[in-house]
Amino acid sequence: VRAPGFTTPQISSRYVLNNDLAPTLAEFASAIPPLVMDGRSITPLLINPALPWRKRILVEYLGTQGGFPGTFSAVRTSLDDTATPNEMYISWSDGAKELYDLVTDPYEIASVHTSSARASQLQILNGLLLQLKNCAGTTCQQLEDQ
Repeated sequence: VRAPGFTTPQISSRYVLNNDLAPTLAEFASAIPPLVMDGRSITPLLINPALPWRKRILVEYLGTQGGFPGTFSAVRTSLDDTATPNEMYISWSDGAKELYDLVTDPYEIASVHTSSARASQLQILNGLLLQLKNCAGTTCQQLEDQ
């Protein structure tokens, strides 16, 4: 990102989403958005790339292009997520589930959703997915951060 006042290149592994663009641009323009936004300004990350940030994100695919069999919703967690670190949980529209430990399986080859050892993580992630799909504004941010 090239932004006013930030001249030193920086790298951060924190999750930044498309819905962060509007709040970031509004902050750069010193504008106050008339509505509460789901995203957040990334300016704090530009100031300090190591800043604690979102621990999880919602991922959605709402179509059938590209060979996917239907729609899905997913939760992707970061290494900072203490309950379910670095995992991807996917719930398909046909009821199928997938769970990947991205530390041991970064290419999502073998789903561990049927493993009894992962049952509690599956339950936590399924609950988070339902909450993230239905949240708005600062509630989304709280769910991403907790």
